[in-house]
Amino acid sequence: MIGKIRKGANFTGLARYLYGQGRREEHADPRTITGDGALLDDPRQWHTWAADMTFYASRRPDITRPVWHCSLRTAPQDPLLDDNQWAAIAAQHIETMGLAGHPWVAVRHGDDHIHIVACRIDAHGRLWRDSHDYARSMRSCRQLERDHDLTALTQDRRTGRYATTTAGERARAARLGQTPQRVQLREAMHAARTAAAGAGRAGWEHQLAARGVLFAASTTRDGTVIGYRVSLLGWVDAGGEQVWLKASQVDRALSWPRVRAELHGERVDGRHDQTLPDGGRQRTRPDPATTARQGFAAPPKVPVVTRGDAEELLTVLRIRLGQWRNDHQHQRRQPGR
Repeated sequence: MIGKIRKGANFTGLARYLYGQGRREEHADPRTITGDGALLDDPRQWHTWAADMTFYASRRPDITRPVWHCSLRTAPQDPLLDDNQWAAIAAQHIETMGLAGHPWVAVRHGDDHIHIVACRIDAHGRLWRDSHDYARSMRSCRQLERDHDLTALTQDRRTGRYATTTAGERARAARLGQTPQRVQLREAMHAARTAAAGAGRAGWEHQLAARGVLFAASTTRDGTVIGYRVSLLGWVDAGGEQVWLKASQVDRALSWPRVRAELHGERVDGRHDQTLPDGGRQRTRPDPATTARQGFAAPPKVPVVTRGDAEELLTVLRIRLGQWRNDHQHQRRQPGR
């Protein structure tokens, strides 16, 4: 599991993005699956919880970045998790990060990841300190992998930007209903590396060709191989040109110095390279009708702000009214409306 953290100042802007269509219309059925400390009256609406968090943030005008945003993504070979499983993961991550007691929500708009949005200021105006939160999040992800039977982030993945697909590649794959080519390429090359261990360069190239990998060796003037460019048959750009990647762009664990060492039975950095499991678990897609009926995966608690005094409630209502006006103006500016 990989966690990616961002911080910002505007809850409304972030919520509008999470519940929107996405930059390439990749968002599917955006919904809040769980949360605490903010009003969650409708899982497919963001205005109320964003207003509550904006209200809390207003108590500390000295804090310029009250938004804490963390996306959690599973590995490609992990099974698809349902909303209840993701809700449990989100709650555990919040607890580990020390954000329990602060307003937070978990939003899902894709199969393999969620977005956690939290306000760093709680109902009493206390600030959550974000020092070393990246390191804490990494430790939390390792524990989540163990507790929820997810693929562990090995040393190769930690240093190798495992399965680094671009947003454009993911969007194209979604349109075509297939796995992104870079992921296909990574899996084929890892399988070839394992099969060619100890067989030298000739064995490596034979195993690549056997798995449909197109390759071209990059050499120095004296013919010494310094790397490989790789691709797949049919992987072309918008202009019809073949797409070529360096092997290290597919996965750093596939860089030529590391592969060469394994082909000759050597050790790298004092250890044999480790490869990821080939994915024996079946990815099953949740039934959309079941997801629609289930609403919130975990019942939201009563938000703290609704227990406030009349002045606090009036402030929140003003924020929500301002959101409604801004959203209405935003919709009117959309083409075709």
